Amino acid sequence: MLVDNAVVVIENIYRHLEMGKNRITAAKIGASEVGMAITASTLTTIAVFFPVIFGGGMVGHLVRGLALTVAFALFASLFVALTIVPMIASILFKKRSSAAEYKKAAGESAFNKLKTTYLKVLNWTLKHRAKTLIPVAILFIISIALIPVIGTEFIPKSDMPMQVLKLRMPVGTNLKETNMVISQLEDIVSNIKEVKYVMGMAGPMTEAGASADPGNPSDVNEGTVFFRLVNKEDRNRTSDEILEEIRKNTPKLEGTELTVMDMSGQMMGGEEAPITIKIFGKDLSELKSISNEIERRIVDIRGIRDVDNSVKEGKPELHLIIDRDKAFRYGLTTAQVASAVRTATYGTVAGIFREAGDEIDIRVRMNEESRNSLQDVENINITSPIGFTIPLKQVVHIEKGEGPIKISREHQTRKATITANVFGRDLGSTVKEIQTAIKDVKVNLPSGYFIEIGGSYKNMKDSFTILLYALLLAMIVVYVIMASLFESFTHPLVIMFTLPLAIIGVVLLLLITGTALSIPSFVGIIILAGIVVNNGIVLIDHTNQLRRQGLEKHQALIQAGGDRIRPVLITAITTIFGMLPMAISTSQGAEMRAPMAISVIGGLITATFFTLLVIPTIYSIVDHISYKTEKGIMKTLQGEEEKR
Repeated sequence: MLVDNAVVVIENIYRHLEMGKNRITAAKIGASEVGMAITASTLTTIAVFFPVIFGGGMVGHLVRGLALTVAFALFASLFVALTIVPMIASILFKKRSSAAEYKKAAGESAFNKLKTTYLKVLNWTLKHRAKTLIPVAILFIISIALIPVIGTEFIPKSDMPMQVLKLRMPVGTNLKETNMVISQLEDIVSNIKEVKYVMGMAGPMTEAGASADPGNPSDVNEGTVFFRLVNKEDRNRTSDEILEEIRKNTPKLEGTELTVMDMSGQMMGGEEAPITIKIFGKDLSELKSISNEIERRIVDIRGIRDVDNSVKEGKPELHLIIDRDKAFRYGLTTAQVASAVRTATYGTVAGIFREAGDEIDIRVRMNEESRNSLQDVENINITSPIGFTIPLKQVVHIEKGEGPIKISREHQTRKATITANVFGRDLGSTVKEIQTAIKDVKVNLPSGYFIEIGGSYKNMKDSFTILLYALLLAMIVVYVIMASLFESFTHPLVIMFTLPLAIIGVVLLLLITGTALSIPSFVGIIILAGIVVNNGIVLIDHTNQLRRQGLEKHQALIQAGGDRIRPVLITAITTIFGMLPMAISTSQGAEMRAPMAISVIGGLITATFFTLLVIPTIYSIVDHISYKTEKGIMKTLQGEEEKR
């Protein structure tokens, strides 16, 4: 895009050289003629970024650096194009003896054929305006209808070399059994040829801060396997395909769950999983019932993987019910009984052992052989303040039961959470199918209970809302800039029709490449709002100049099209080819860059083609309507004056 302004200036200077002017005169006139057009083009491109720069959240972080870079670079290119480029052109362009030599030196035979063909087509479209615009309008409607088909997602799923598998064994499984299954899972992962390193871990992490992370194992029945794939360039399969093979190779053990953490989403500040369904309510048993029903309904939906329910089977535990009357007779309080049981089983820190700068807690508790069974617990000795010792079973009744492993809250309300990954389809259509599947569950929820779909889907909705407002604001700013520079309300309106023409190409190329609409592709559409109007500005500005010189409207449109077809094609092609490496790249992280490039390329292709044909046609129609309206108003006003 940095060369666009210079291209327009140089092409116009060269056109004046072809007309027979000397180099200095051609440089002066050529630069001044397009000065307003390239200024408007630069300002409109820069303007579309401002609404996004001040946007919050993920969108602001993604686009701010890009926007500032583009803005300052384009200001510099505008300054160079209006000052240095004409000066250099007046010196470096080779002096020819006649205008014919310039045309011969350019070797324009092929271009002249293209130009002649274009002018014939343009002449036909201007005479058959309805036949031109109706098919284009139908194409636009079809492209809008295809948006649900291309699908939507928060951010493109990146191919992450680092992957994490979470294993959950049945509640009550001891650490030794969990470790054995983790070792088997390590062997399965190690046999994948694309895997570089593997590390397994059984049981909860004890490092500072690790327990606060909900993604880490919280009990001995849970474990994690970390593995690193070779770089994307060195393998033929994506990380998703490799994970799918691991899922198929892992034996199905009853009560065992294997889930994959969404590393790409977490790297971008998202949730642990793309799909997160939250059920809010008071009673844990009711939350468990509702979450189990939702889990049952969504588990078989196409593309759903690794469904995980936070309200799991309760953890086995012993309930100690204290007989307060007996405890009182022995001089014991509830707190004293609880403290004695805790000291005997879990232990109490009685002091700190210090040696060579190291500090180790001294924990006092019963030895393992004396606290391993229910009978051992019943026989724990409790010393009464009165002066004698009694076994725990004298004052306590023990019952077997279960309790929740974890009680989660959000907004001061208890919640159950169901998470899931998506494989082989877009996030938007998957969530719509989930909403259909659980529709009657939401309708029949008890009073005080409600369901919320969060995760990447919520982030996507919030970001798309911000981007939509940014796009609307960008269009308004672009229109205001053009209206102030053109000193007209109708001509900028004509140029704004390039935006729907660009949408046709965006949707079609996204559909052809199988790319979903995401934050990067949406940002590409916003950038297009500033780019695609540039060619329209160059074309309409030159048309107005020719009409001011006395040419009739139809002739002015034909000549403007012929004069501006070369810079329009050059600027569009340079931008398209500049984006091409980004669009076709397969390197690490290309998934984040490619959608924006695809959007810009698709929009530019159709917008450039239609700008050369449709925009002159719309200009002709709008100018005719404007003339008729102005004539009608003047007739009305003059008629009123005559009556007076």
